[in-house]
Amino acid sequence: MSWVRRYEDEYFQLHYSWRNCRGEQCCGDAVLVHREESSIFLALIDSLGHGPKAAEMSDKLKDYLKKYHYLPLDELLQKAHRHFEASRGAALAVCRLHEDGRLEYIGLGNVVVRILEHQQEQLLVSKDGVLGQRARQFQITEHQLLPGYALMMYSDGIKGRPLYRKSWPLRGTPELLSDIIENYGRSYDDLSIVYLNLLK
Repeated sequence: MSWVRRYEDEYFQLHYSWRNCRGEQCCGDAVLVHREESSIFLALIDSLGHGPKAAEMSDKLKDYLKKYHYLPLDELLQKAHRHFEASRGAALAVCRLHEDGRLEYIGLGNVVVRILEHQQEQLLVSKDGVLGQRARQFQITEHQLLPGYALMMYSDGIKGRPLYRKSWPLRGTPELLSDIIENYGRSYDDLSIVYLNLLK
């Protein structure tokens, strides 16, 4: 079962959701949304496997990232990687989007992050690895969003690359996320998705 959550302020509008694997009572994916003074911090976490142990890993990692969200992203992930060394491990994407549209991003493992602008898209690179098990140097990449652009993040519980269809509004809606989950979600895996709009 999935629920679409919403956050909105003067600069950002977000819709995000997660859903557990069929037959499980808890989800090994997690989403963290944390508003900072002049930016918003986002983390999408996909712990390896599914079930209670994966959910426990995601919850612990989410709490850890929230505690140290103020750090530069590369320093934050280096610190988290050491803290969770030899753990179950997780793929994840972390972003800091500033009110001026400057996006800082690091992706690790099988997660997808895309910038959408009308009928065009830019796929951001996620490095191979697993947080807590194996990872090379964490390197921040920077991108620029303009008002009206959207940022979409999702785990590998979403199959393939959902096509950016003309019928989709660029502005996120609960119905849009529900449509993606229904048509692209894998029933045998946990999933998570974030859809963010830069408003001004």
